[in-house]
Amino acid sequence: MLSDSTLYLSAISPADPSAPISDQTHSAMQRLGEILGMAGLDYPQVVSCHVQLSDMENYAAMNEVYGSYFPEGGYPARTTLEFPGLPGGTGVLLTCIAYAEAAEIEVIRPSEDKIPAAMGPYSPAVRAGRTVYVSGQGGRNPATGELGETADEQTRQTLQNIGTILEAAGLSYDNTVLASSYLPQASDLAVADSVFESIFSVGGAPSRANVVLSALPGGIAVEITFIAVDDNYVTRLFMHDQAPTALSSPISQSGNTAYTSAMPGAGADFREQVLHALDTSITALQLGSLGLANVVRVNAYLSDLANLDELRTLIAEAFPDQAPAVSAVQAHLAEPAMVSLEMIAVQ
Repeated sequence: MLSDSTLYLSAISPADPSAPISDQTHSAMQRLGEILGMAGLDYPQVVSCHVQLSDMENYAAMNEVYGSYFPEGGYPARTTLEFPGLPGGTGVLLTCIAYAEAAEIEVIRPSEDKIPAAMGPYSPAVRAGRTVYVSGQGGRNPATGELGETADEQTRQTLQNIGTILEAAGLSYDNTVLASSYLPQASDLAVADSVFESIFSVGGAPSRANVVLSALPGGIAVEITFIAVDDNYVTRLFMHDQAPTALSSPISQSGNTAYTSAMPGAGADFREQVLHALDTSITALQLGSLGLANVVRVNAYLSDLANLDELRTLIAEAFPDQAPAVSAVQAHLAEPAMVSLEMIAVQ
């Protein structure tokens, strides 16, 4: 989906999910190049990528191939995650965003002693026009390179590292429109929530997704990624019966673009849960005078990939005129939820 100058891509998988991870990565990256070419873009215009792996042991091999497709020093922002299941049993899945105006793309890089050294071919953050995409950050101390012993310590250091990157971009936490927290342990969700509440004011938190997966790079306990905007008047919107919190906002809006929090489904079966999640998303979008016709990207987290075909059918029914870019992975959802949906919409 190309909206204004931003290209939102559906998840890209390799041609042969049984091939060695290096071959899978080459295949996925070549497919990425083909789709970019359809929009008249090229690899240097990719500004953000989520690289989803089925096994974090493949991190180094994936990095070697992935990095070769970008100019050194011009890597996109990136978040690398291991999920308990990827569609089709693939070993790697790419979910990327690109930007058409090459002159408006800028790598954000604080001085080397202020944030931890990169563990792979990615930039700390990339500005694309008025939007800043921050790479997934962990809780390493930039001075020592060491991790805190607890999830609380790591989450606080992670957000401090992100704050340093935002500052280098001339922004602050208040400019954040979407924050995604990834944790291998569901028991650490409350810890992450507590730290977020200490950072954001009531009614001032961004839209948010809390995702429990299987592993993160380097054995870290939490990885967090932000999308922020050059806008000092980001609008946070809440349902009429929902009190504002310092944890998240149902929808964060800047200019003509809105970001929803991940909306969990509710209901007796998968179809009912998807329809409920869509209805909740519609209610949130309507707060910003938007609807499903404005949605350009959907990220879906499923408790079981066996429901993927049904999700595709329901997405096609919900978007009869033009489907958005879609990415779906299997994650550990809090029972009884079977699905959670996160959206980006453009007026």
